[in-house]
Amino acid sequence: MNQRIRELAEKANIEFTYDPTETPVRAFAECWEDELEKFAQLIVLECSSICYKGLENGDEAASLLMNTFGVEE
Repeated sequence: MNQRIRELAEKANIEFTYDPTETPVRAFAECWEDELEKFAQLIVLECSSICYKGLENGDEAASLLMNTFGVEE
């Protein structure tokens, strides 16, 4: 898993458990619906931040992205 995605998941209080019987060892995520929603919002905010910083009309792109997914700043 991408490290940034893992960081956002942990920030949303998603817990990871590991199955040592798997080869290679696999991580399993466990969360409630509100934690999953928070995770999705964090991803959208991260993407909109990238849009805002990286594009000429980034503020419009970021706003469109956030509005599409119903995320507030």
